[in-house]
Amino acid sequence: MFRRQLAQETAESEAAYRAETERMARGFVAAKMEDFMQKCHEAARKRKTFIRVEYQIDDVLFRRDEASCRELVLEMFKGPMAELGFPDGARPHPDSRSRYRVLFFLEGKWDGEDVAACSEPTVVPAPAGTRITCPICHEHRPAVALIPCGHVICRDCQRCQQIRQCPMCREATSSATRGLFMD
Repeated sequence: MFRRQLAQETAESEAAYRAETERMARGFVAAKMEDFMQKCHEAARKRKTFIRVEYQIDDVLFRRDEASCRELVLEMFKGPMAELGFPDGARPHPDSRSRYRVLFFLEGKWDGEDVAACSEPTVVPAPAGTRITCPICHEHRPAVALIPCGHVICRDCQRCQQIRQCPMCREATSSATRGLFMD
């Protein structure tokens, strides 16, 4: 009985420790994503089309779980980086094997083709469907529904931004409807 009780306490403690580590890692990732996006804007204003930023995992987070810290953080970067259009943008630094420093890169590349894809006028077929005020661009345009969550945005934002995650509920999107028609 006592042995089982100890095993249960250990399992609960381990689960709580893991949950706290993941919470800390999410906060770390959110802060680094904000910094990376700011540096991307600065690079774009300087007419650059590529950025690579080196980051080091915070010591407090690193000491919690040395074995899986880097993998956990890099995995958490995949979704936000893909949402920004850089699906392969988070990579370990080649020098990150050191026990005392875990380094990784966030990188992004863009070019004139990205601008052209978003600025091309969209040809809307005759039956355009229901028009809404888009929650992203705030323009009154033909609407599409994101699948599977069903939230509605304009067709232009869905095409131009290649939405991979719903901007309202953050659920992963697989596609969007071709239009939205209501009676």
